[in-house]
Amino acid sequence: MGTARDIVRTAAAIMVVLGILFGPGYYLFQRYLNGRVTGSVDMSTRAERWQFADGSIQRFRGRLAHTPIALELDPARNRAILVLTFEMSTERRQDAPANLYLATLLDQDHPALQREIRVDASAGRQQRVVFPPYVVRTPGTHLFLLEELNRAPRPVARVSLTLREQADPYLRQLVGIGLGLLIAGSLLFVHDRFTAQGQRR
Repeated sequence: MGTARDIVRTAAAIMVVLGILFGPGYYLFQRYLNGRVTGSVDMSTRAERWQFADGSIQRFRGRLAHTPIALELDPARNRAILVLTFEMSTERRQDAPANLYLATLLDQDHPALQREIRVDASAGRQQRVVFPPYVVRTPGTHLFLLEELNRAPRPVARVSLTLREQADPYLRQLVGIGLGLLIAGSLLFVHDRFTAQGQRR
């Protein structure tokens, strides 16, 4: 039968392992592996107006917008995750403010998902923006728009959109529980170490 210190160490180790799995591990899974990749498209081209296949024209009130992307979504493949990847130009601009964008997913002309994005990656680097899993309500074409809010002070070489489907829901509480276990286990290890040092004196 183990001593009290052995029990504490074992409990601390279990808490740290579970904390890593449910905290950082689960977060990285959601960010990079959750769902099945069903499409990836370049949307680097920018313009103040875009004409669609049905002849309609979308204007952006003096702002620039990236290539609108038509996505065929279906509730049978729920949930959907959208991932934007910004590849920054190697051109360096000292003290340039961050690029600001408005990303919108339209479902039958109604905003189903909308988010303001801040891109502040340095020259030559890459920045990913992962949207939370989206529950598709109606099957059919959804339109994804990416609009610049400040004329992109930091030059961007390429912007791409990746679609992942059949994704699991994001359980934010699980990440919190994992971080709590990780912190508690680490504190137990620290407490055990200081206790052992005190007993040797």
